[in-house]
Amino acid sequence: MTERDPKHVARVEAFCAADKEKNIRMTYPLDSDSIVMDVGAYDGAWAREMHKRYSCTVYCFEPVQSCFAKLNKNVGHIEKIHLLNVGLKNKTGFTDIYVDGDASSLYNIPKGPYTLENIQVMSAVEAMEEFNKVALLKMNIEGDEYEVLDALIEADMIKRFDHIQIQFHRDIPDYIARRDKIAEHFKKTHKRDWNYDFVWESWSRK
Repeated sequence: MTERDPKHVARVEAFCAADKEKNIRMTYPLDSDSIVMDVGAYDGAWAREMHKRYSCTVYCFEPVQSCFAKLNKNVGHIEKIHLLNVGLKNKTGFTDIYVDGDASSLYNIPKGPYTLENIQVMSAVEAMEEFNKVALLKMNIEGDEYEVLDALIEADMIKRFDHIQIQFHRDIPDYIARRDKIAEHFKKTHKRDWNYDFVWESWSRK
């Protein structure tokens, strides 16, 4: 578990204030023809609100069974929201995850009682192959974002996303250097619209 850092707490508070004022996590130029990828969908609250606002099509990726059950209950009845009970990684297969609600992770062992669940994962490159254009990629996958984005960059797929909203996490080795390297690749095709370091940030195509 990442240690509590006063600077990080301040960034979280600043983000929450900005999001409350301007609703930045929900504000994008989308419409009913837009395709949105919600990677790490948890209970579907974000996906439901995005669909409600824009009538967009949303693909939700959520590998943890208890979270997927909530997701299915909340948005499974909505025709344009598609649910996939898999996680994205740099390869296809199965892996174990520490189950801790919306903080479920392959890396962090919860402090209290926990369960270890074997989940299905899919190569991000394979998952995105059929989509030539995605209006918005939202990603919150508790540390796996680094390897997933590295794989998409290597496959030259980043340019397929008009907007990228991502939460980078601090609980893996060399997280600062790895995020900086990804950002340098992003800058070739995208610009950073807003940023709260290791909280949330958003990029758009140039």
